[in-house]
Amino acid sequence: MEQLLTESKTDESGCTNTQEQHGKYLLVNQLNINAHSLVFNSEIDAYDEKTGSFVEIKTMKHVSTPKEKDRFKRFRLLRWWAQSQLGGVQEILCGFRDDEGLVTRMESFQTRSIPNPALPWNQTVLFHFLDKLLTWIKKQVAVTGEFSINRVVHIFERSDEKTINHNTTTDPRYQFLPEWYLTR
Repeated sequence: MEQLLTESKTDESGCTNTQEQHGKYLLVNQLNINAHSLVFNSEIDAYDEKTGSFVEIKTMKHVSTPKEKDRFKRFRLLRWWAQSQLGGVQEILCGFRDDEGLVTRMESFQTRSIPNPALPWNQTVLFHFLDKLLTWIKKQVAVTGEFSINRVVHIFERSDEKTINHNTTTDPRYQFLPEWYLTR
């Protein structure tokens, strides 16, 4: 669906220009949350020239039962909102698929309008959690106090709904910063 919505050129046979099919665009973001400053990238699916905004494109199976609708609001919409809010994406365009996998309905969600009192989560609580998590991560990293000498990598993993584990390793498989960056 992403390809069909974002393609811009076709040849004489009606085929999409293959050079543009797999384009990935990244947006560099800076986010300040209380005492924390983050720089990270977000993959951008599309840019709407008419509105001047970035668009996230999603597909999912139709939600029809009350249980499916609740799960959509509780989990999927939360993930979409968090990804788009942090990434600076203003619109989420979702194609809803039938049982055969065909998109039969499209719906647009404005990121800023997603949080509302009817949802089972609150954006203020989520940002507070992120602030607390970043504070905890800084403390965990500060305890070891080593990185550049021993190339210590900190691994944070969620083991269940409420537990985040922290481990360190010097295993080169986990190291991703290039040598030139570390020796500067």
